[in-house]
Amino acid sequence: MAVKWFKLNIDAWIKGTRKLSLEETGAYIKIICELYENENAYPLERIEDRVTGRLTGYSYAHIAHDLGIRAQRAERIINSLILSGKLHIIAGYLTNNRVEKELQNIKEKSTKGKKMARQRWDNVVKIKPVDNFKMPSFFK
Repeated sequence: MAVKWFKLNIDAWIKGTRKLSLEETGAYIKIICELYENENAYPLERIEDRVTGRLTGYSYAHIAHDLGIRAQRAERIINSLILSGKLHIIAGYLTNNRVEKELQNIKEKSTKGKKMARQRWDNVVKIKPVDNFKMPSFFK
């Protein structure tokens, strides 16, 4: 479920990004938007050892393209955001804890809303016609 907008606690954002550079803050908000749009999963391209096939790291080239910067700069910024705890790599995807929490809340609210709508609809369907109802004469 792609999210078209999200809540932003301005005070918490300013406090949480105060130690980031302007460049890191800009990249961070763009990545957060991508994470909301892609259900908290920004895929990273794996770099594997040619001999052993083991994972040696990740390429940030496609993220650099999305951010409009060079891959080396993107790697430096993303690594800084990972070290500061803003982003995480889980199973080859860039993720964020807050985005995960907010998406879970959205899904729970959506599920509750669907359940309540279904219950309302079931109640409407259960309405039975009144026995011995006579049509008023002005409708005849």
